[in-house]
Amino acid sequence: MTELLQILLELAWNLARLVVVLAALTFRYALVVGWLAWWLWLVDWRRLWPALRQGAWVPLLLGLALISYITWLLGVPIPGDKELGRFAPIALTSALLTSVLLCGWVQTVFAWHPLAVSFEPAVSSAPAEGSHHLESLADHHEVEHGLRHEPFSPTSH
Repeated sequence: MTELLQILLELAWNLARLVVVLAALTFRYALVVGWLAWWLWLVDWRRLWPALRQGAWVPLLLGLALISYITWLLGVPIPGDKELGRFAPIALTSALLTSVLLCGWVQTVFAWHPLAVSFEPAVSSAPAEGSHHLESLADHHEVEHGLRHEPFSPTSH
């Protein structure tokens, strides 16, 4: 019984260590995790693939190149920066573009499409709540002050 308890305690300790190591890696690579999560789960590739075919790849590539250049200009450490020298922004742009397209491919293959969200207000065919009350107040006001105009009928004259 004591051996089982000792194994369970070791398992709990190792699980706690695993959580700490995973949390440290997540915080260390938070930008990479966010980048991949954005392109994998927040971009709807069902709509982006046709747009890329029609020429949207140019602004995408220019945006990635700008991100790469700013990263290199600010001195953010890039793996292989010493060996690549001034070609580091081009290599980083290629890596970013590859990661973006790979995320699109993975989303398409596994059908991990984002939920459709509409920011347009819902259109209702029913009158708004309280609008009937406002109409009846306006009718009462017109009748009270003699402002109501009856439609023309041949028998009214």
